[in-house]
Amino acid sequence: MPKRFDTFFYAVHAPANQVAACDGHETVDAEWISPSDVLRLAKCGERTVIFPTRMNVQLLAEANDAADCIKRAEERTLVTVLPALEERDGKRLLVLPDNAGYGSVVEVVG
Repeated sequence: MPKRFDTFFYAVHAPANQVAACDGHETVDAEWISPSDVLRLAKCGERTVIFPTRMNVQLLAEANDAADCIKRAEERTLVTVLPALEERDGKRLLVLPDNAGYGSVVEVVG
């Protein structure tokens, strides 16, 4: 998509019985679901998870629990992540910079 987005992701401890409310515009549906389930559903095609969300859900899936997730977020160096499109061996690739904190990310586009 020839459009750039500024996207922020937050990790916080939600109180028990927290209600996820949608605004009807930016979000129209919500559910509490584990990061591993998000990734599984995206992989099998049951859900669409856009690239920036998937990258951050993968980070969430690495945490042992909510406290570990918050600890990891607090220790993480914040960097501006600007994906690059590259051409390699006749394929268009989306590449994240190494300092983004997601490991080596190179994905075929299109």
